[in-house]
Amino acid sequence: MNAPPLPESKNRVVRVSSVEQLNEAIATARPKTTVIIEPGQYRLTSTLGIQTDDLTIRGASTDCNSVVLTGRGMDEVNHLGLTNGFWINARNTTIANLSIGEVYYHTIQINSDAFAPRIYNVRMFNSGQQFVKSNPIKFGVGVDLGIVEFSVMEYTDGTPKTNHDGAGFGYTNGVDIHAGKTWRISNNRFSNFHTPDGSDHLWNPAVLVWNGASDTVTENNIL
Repeated sequence: MNAPPLPESKNRVVRVSSVEQLNEAIATARPKTTVIIEPGQYRLTSTLGIQTDDLTIRGASTDCNSVVLTGRGMDEVNHLGLTNGFWINARNTTIANLSIGEVYYHTIQINSDAFAPRIYNVRMFNSGQQFVKSNPIKFGVGVDLGIVEFSVMEYTDGTPKTNHDGAGFGYTNGVDIHAGKTWRISNNRFSNFHTPDGSDHLWNPAVLVWNGASDTVTENNIL
């Protein structure tokens, strides 16, 4: 599915072309900043923790495969603390126009204090557990107004082959929303989610919205 181009940013723009610059830009970002990643392959050294409101992280091109962020591997037990790709604990975060994968837990984890995250034209691949995981505060209270659109979640050579910290074999979902309200999940593709026969979790859904969540729109996706 072709994603319409996002408008040019009106925020302060910071351009990066290395993992070190990316880490620094995110760690020191002011609100209403757009971090633009130049095309290339980026081997992550740590989880990209977002704690600044109104932060956008996007590839320089509309081709999400032109910027590829990779972890140490979805089955790499020796992950050295690089457990997630992005970890969002802020309001109005946008992640767009890039690829991210090969992480032990979640490609994008959204903490319960976040609000209105947007994931747009992102290819997520080879995630040890969920691809997009949104945590709750309690039953019915979680991250609201999230958007996941024009994105891909896929396994390139089968689902995880290791038991991630006792969660069981085959424990994966595409989008997993606990308790969030008014999410939109549209125009995405979910591929190769079949877990092997005999797995602890045989039929995990591509989209799981639960734990008191409400008013979700899921439309025009390919599974």
